[in-house]
Amino acid sequence: MKATLRGATFASLLLGAAGLLGAPGCIEEGYPLPTSGRVSIGKAVAGPLFATDSLDAGGRPLGPRQQPYSTLVDLYISEGGEAAHGAFVFVHAEPAEALTLTAAPDPVTGEETCELRDGTFRCTATAEGFARFSATSESDWAGAANLVVTWADTGETREVVEVKPAGLPASATNFDMIVGAPADKILATYDALACTIGPIAQQPSEKWRPGKIRNVEARVRATPPTTEPTVVENAPVYIESLHGEGALSLDADCADRTTRLRVLLGSSGESEPFFLCFSDIGGPIPFAFTSGEHAGDGAPSPRVLVVEAEPRLLRVTTLVDTLFVGEAATVWQVDAYDANLDVVGMNLDLEVDKSVMKLDAATATTSADPSNPTLVVAEGRAAGATQLHVRPRLLATPDCVSDIVTVE
Repeated sequence: MKATLRGATFASLLLGAAGLLGAPGCIEEGYPLPTSGRVSIGKAVAGPLFATDSLDAGGRPLGPRQQPYSTLVDLYISEGGEAAHGAFVFVHAEPAEALTLTAAPDPVTGEETCELRDGTFRCTATAEGFARFSATSESDWAGAANLVVTWADTGETREVVEVKPAGLPASATNFDMIVGAPADKILATYDALACTIGPIAQQPSEKWRPGKIRNVEARVRATPPTTEPTVVENAPVYIESLHGEGALSLDADCADRTTRLRVLLGSSGESEPFFLCFSDIGGPIPFAFTSGEHAGDGAPSPRVLVVEAEPRLLRVTTLVDTLFVGEAATVWQVDAYDANLDVVGMNLDLEVDKSVMKLDAATATTSADPSNPTLVVAEGRAAGATQLHVRPRLLATPDCVSDIVTVE
């Protein structure tokens, strides 16, 4: 009878203890790993993670993201060479902004073994001694971060997690910008060229003509490293115009344009097309392109496109109106002007009535130096009258015609 009572009493004590263990705020589940314990750290991703380069107003990454930016982390928690079932340790990242730690389910039980409790991230060993969580780059911080596991008063172990800046790693190759312009040269169209034989207006004209902005399609591309064939997908690339007469756009009309554009590489290592835009002023227009640890690998870098000025006005000034047969003289001055009313170089074809007058040269190039104008020399051949016809080289229009000059 007494034995039965003792058994009942012991059973009731066990039930009472179980009730205390399950009561919130009483005795916590598990136990802190003692100083003699050991912790080893293993990462699913052996290489670097990638930071983001784009954050929303709340400081959260904007996708799509370049992979990998997160890794599973397994802790093996032991004591005396055996799994320390129920022992817990604390984990944090240094610096804190480098990595975000979140619980991940155990691959065997599906249960979460780590949690954020009272502002600290705590992991508890399973019966096999394992705990699992995820470490994720959710900021634009890049560098060598540390996962730090601590226990007891002095127990600590660390694991370095390299976080690279978003974009191409140094191991990627052949990073270049492919431009659909032969010899990287953009020609003038002359579709806005007007003719005059008199004074020029003093009001500059629009150099970015809506619907008439010259452009060329371009893409950026890179070859992924053989050991990381997917690392280029969603890698951001920044293209920047380094000259005020160049711009960038996602649309061929260049109506919505900017001086700096962000594009993403696709799974093949090539971006979607974008457009390099050019004003009517032209010039040597450099474009820089960078991604992560790479600046443009092209030669030269930045990529420079030579953009011809788009002449807006061609003036043919008659300097003498009468010439004698056999006499040679400077008869005309020819000047070309851009949208800013600055003189620009322009290749020309020249033509007169050859039976009346002979030109010193059938071609000319207007001068970009106002102090050294382009002069046309002619010689009278027979009595008559003629005019100078001036046209862009190898084009029939526009045909700019001078005043009449008489040969006597």
